[in-house]
Amino acid sequence: MPLRLSGIAVSRPGREAWLADELLDTILPHDPDARVLETRYRGVFLLYSSLEPVDTARIVSRGVHSFMKRYTPAMHTLKSPGREEVEGLVYRLLEVLDASAVRVIVSLRGRGKRLGGRSLIEELVRRRGIALSRRARHLIIIESIEDLLIAASGITGSCGYDCITVVPPA
Repeated sequence: MPLRLSGIAVSRPGREAWLADELLDTILPHDPDARVLETRYRGVFLLYSSLEPVDTARIVSRGVHSFMKRYTPAMHTLKSPGREEVEGLVYRLLEVLDASAVRVIVSLRGRGKRLGGRSLIEELVRRRGIALSRRARHLIIIESIEDLLIAASGITGSCGYDCITVVPPA
């Protein structure tokens, strides 16, 4: 089965050198062909796997990762999106959750920064009548690497001490 982008992992500060090995140790038993590629952004890695992104999120959430700060499964990807595409994506992410409050994590790198950043995403959430809360059970994460936008929504999951991911609602 061909490899595809399954997720993005962000290391804890100063732990970049070990994150790729830690992530591979977690995924390889489930997909021996998986690969982790370092991006040009310090501490940011892309996971390529034949597994579905939601499956990689579940696998990561069952582990304890000392070097990872965040894992975002590539549930949705957009190449060179415009503002309208980002708005549509945010609304789709929120519809799946059916939540009254959400936590929002936005990390845009490279050309993705031109999309408006965290303030735009938070405004779109508020327009839907949904409260923003760092303690919310539901979570949406939007990240970019250059012109590739990666997004996920679901339940906030732990992947170790001070490591979060998002797992799909049951």
